Amino acid sequence: MSDIDPELKAVLAERGEGVRVGAGLADRAIARDRSNRHRELGVAALGAGLVLAVAVPLTWSAVTPTGSRPFPVGPSQSTSPPTTLPSPSPSTPPSTLPSTSGRTPTTPTNPTTIPTLRSTGSPSAAVLRPSTGPATGITDVGFVVDGIYREGQRQTKLSAPFQRPDLVAALGDGLLITVGDRAVVVDAAGRTLRDLPTLRGPVAVTADRSHGLVTDEAGNLLYLDSRGKQVARLAATKGGAAGWQVAGLVGNTAYAVNTDQTSSVSWDVLSTRTTTIKGAVGPIDAAGRRAIVTPGLSPGQPGYGCQRLVDLTSGRTIWNLCGPLWFTSFSPDGSHLLGQGFSDGQPPELSVGPTGKLLYQQFVVAQADNGRVVLQGGGDGSRSTGSVTSARFGADGSVTAQITAAGQQRDLQRCTIEGQCAVVGAAGPSWQPDIPEAAGPYLLAQN
Repeated sequence: MSDIDPELKAVLAERGEGVRVGAGLADRAIARDRSNRHRELGVAALGAGLVLAVAVPLTWSAVTPTGSRPFPVGPSQSTSPPTTLPSPSPSTPPSTLPSTSGRTPTTPTNPTTIPTLRSTGSPSAAVLRPSTGPATGITDVGFVVDGIYREGQRQTKLSAPFQRPDLVAALGDGLLITVGDRAVVVDAAGRTLRDLPTLRGPVAVTADRSHGLVTDEAGNLLYLDSRGKQVARLAATKGGAAGWQVAGLVGNTAYAVNTDQTSSVSWDVLSTRTTTIKGAVGPIDAAGRRAIVTPGLSPGQPGYGCQRLVDLTSGRTIWNLCGPLWFTSFSPDGSHLLGQGFSDGQPPELSVGPTGKLLYQQFVVAQADNGRVVLQGGGDGSRSTGSVTSARFGADGSVTAQITAAGQQRDLQRCTIEGQCAVVGAAGPSWQPDIPEAAGPYLLAQN
């Protein structure tokens, strides 16, 4: 599908938040009117499970299950890599939240073959354990509820008509907000600083919140300062018939995907230099200058449903993963990936194993260096209690997630990557209870 269709603004905004609701895959058909809300994943030949090709030193003990490495593997296979790849270090699920002080760099190696790990799920992963009851804490992840933007102890009251926004992102000391065709930047008190042109799709903001990246209605890529003033512009015509879709920002370098999702651009805003990247750049690890890249292929083509972890500086592929995992964001330190185990529109046979059970649950957290799933939950993504509507990493590596509570309401919970959760926002109804994908009562910020 093309994520840049203007009619999909709300969906793209939700995609920026993280995990979306998925439909049951093993026992019921996927509603066709929802199938275009997610990127299809999977490879027909890989219906039995996930395949993760990782560049590692040539010792088969690296892929042998042990007490400290319970990653389930079947018969190992080898292929010849086209280029020299860096090697992620094997690791085990962390016992504490990941540090934000920095990520341990991977050690480059020069393997002549790449072992292929075949997984039928990750039974060693921790299980998400949502809590119940009233709110008992706070989160540093920004969100809107009841017309107020909250982030830690910060509160900004939003004026009409922005109390139920389609999208919100922290920019400078204020916020970038969109509702329908209107987009504004407001200050810390909620006063409008600048009206922006009509925007579409997701937005990106630098880690220090000094600059933002947006796409206007015509598909032009706009680089903004902290008060919403346009600093630079990349014309839509360079991105295809419908222009650009925002992918991310790393300092003064902007990344965006073209119309047909087959290639992306790296745009140095200061020098105006652009570089084409093969495939669609997805979530970006600004700390480590890495990104998830999908090939932009059609069903049936070799490599369809695969994702690569790519070093944006060298262009090297760190690992290649094919199967029913869709990653949506990195943790701030780049150590973990947030995503989901299947998506609407994906054929059920690509997400279930031989026993008819889902290979992965709706909500997943994986180690970025090797793709190993360390936490999952949310069941089959139906509207049952415990399903995850949206989620984002916090600065400390925890995940703040909007979770379906009793009575089809939703609360907000902060969870460690070991799965322990605490309620940080009381349960309430969505803004449109009859529509499973509808936002609210919590709208998580895109950064």
